[in-house]
Amino acid sequence: MIAGVPVSAVPDAEAELGRLHDVGARAALVAPPAYFPMTESEVEAFYCRLADSSPLPLVLYNIPAFTRVPVPAHMVGRLASHPNVVGLKDSSRDLEYLQTAVGAVRNAAAEDFRIYTGTDTMLVASSLAGADGSIAASANLVPELGVQILSLVSTDLLRAVELQRQLAGIVASCRRGTAPSGWKAALSLLGLCTPAPVPPALPLPEDAIDQLRRELAGTIPLEPAETGATG
Repeated sequence: MIAGVPVSAVPDAEAELGRLHDVGARAALVAPPAYFPMTESEVEAFYCRLADSSPLPLVLYNIPAFTRVPVPAHMVGRLASHPNVVGLKDSSRDLEYLQTAVGAVRNAAAEDFRIYTGTDTMLVASSLAGADGSIAASANLVPELGVQILSLVSTDLLRAVELQRQLAGIVASCRRGTAPSGWKAALSLLGLCTPAPVPPALPLPEDAIDQLRRELAGTIPLEPAETGATG
């Protein structure tokens, strides 16, 4: 279990990391604080402080579209040398960045450090660029498809690309509304949860959920329409 840790203040994050350790999390996914701009040196100092004090190993999270604070690739190489920094999730959708981060980690000889893409639609490309795997929304809905794609990259690339196109269609269907409302709606069609995201985000309207059901029909085993979602 890799738990996401939203950070607004370092002392609060340190307390949250302690609680997550106590309940059995194995690592923590941590993005830089997003409220104020941060210099590169501040980002690195932030991660070093958390890594020094955290009872859990840290996975760096580069998602500049949301945080507006990038985690530079050369910094990933330096942080990979810290014994309590074990990985990177990259959701930048930037293959040049991903490839540079892979090279920086290899130059640092951090053999146990792992790099994951957060972009479902780029599993093949990211794997070819050197990523070790993925932490992505579609793994909640169609985990077997992502696993199959990544396992085929080295054995049957054409088939992997074919399945990547299939996954891209599923992802496009689930990118409705304010994230993650489309994904919650899709999971509700499997009977796994309700379609409601955490407020203030709103669930998809019923007509959008019906359209999502039609698009996903035949791709994943949906709950019957009259049954609706549970729990």
